[in-house]
Amino acid sequence: MGFAVGDPVVIALYGPCGACGECRAGRINRCMSETRQNNTFGLMPDGSTRISCDGRALHPMVGSGSLAEYAVVREQQAVNIPPDVPLDCACLVGCGVTTGIGAVLNTARVEPGSTVAVIGCGGVGLNVVQGARIAGAARIVAVDTQTSKLDLASDLGATDGIRIGAEESVAEAIHELLPGGVDYAFEVIGSPAIVRDAFASTRAGGTCVMVGSPPTGHDIAIDGRLLFSDRKLLGCTGGGNVPARDIPLIMALYRRGAVQLEPLIGQRLPLDRVNDAFLALQEGRLARSVVTF
Repeated sequence: MGFAVGDPVVIALYGPCGACGECRAGRINRCMSETRQNNTFGLMPDGSTRISCDGRALHPMVGSGSLAEYAVVREQQAVNIPPDVPLDCACLVGCGVTTGIGAVLNTARVEPGSTVAVIGCGGVGLNVVQGARIAGAARIVAVDTQTSKLDLASDLGATDGIRIGAEESVAEAIHELLPGGVDYAFEVIGSPAIVRDAFASTRAGGTCVMVGSPPTGHDIAIDGRLLFSDRKLLGCTGGGNVPARDIPLIMALYRRGAVQLEPLIGQRLPLDRVNDAFLALQEGRLARSVVTF
């Protein structure tokens, strides 16, 4: 497989080594080799960087360095996409879309007819909503603090919306809507307290998936008695994404209209306004900003 400048490709974050036991077993999302760890810190497999500015080495974030006109990436990170897919939409698939949809299809393996709660409807959570719709969930409950995001979640497949206040209990709000709890709960914020609430919102035998990334060193305290009822708490990195498998699948779903990408884009900005995009991200005003150049 080879790529040339100008080929329509999506660059996935990180990059597995392809040689360790996990990679050989097809579980490349679990690769923890030195190659992948180097990639995380913007290094090539040999520990060097191929990018510099005025003689100073540069380290592209998680091996992609996407805020640039050109990128030097490992072959395993580049995936060909159909030429008719707009790149300003396709770029979202390299991380947030595959993470959200993958959390549903790969990690939780949501079953048709089930009930799902999605806590946090930002750029990743909205794709958990889409994934639950694709999986055939009967009820998809979107939970967020902002009405605008709940409206967007509804457009993407949520059947119910709960606007929650900062001091309100997510678990109580979900149980009030669906007594007994949901089959699957997805925490897409990165808050240990909300992970605990998400776990408590599941029914007996239910599954909670932590999609968000909590701060390093923070413990997640759960009521151990809930585990007696066969509940499961799962971690998730990138939705268990295998780029060469999942990105073409999402592209096919997009071309059929089953996955929506355009509604996720809250604004398009030129490269010289990239700080405005980061500000919108920090404030949580938009699902995604796309920087074009």
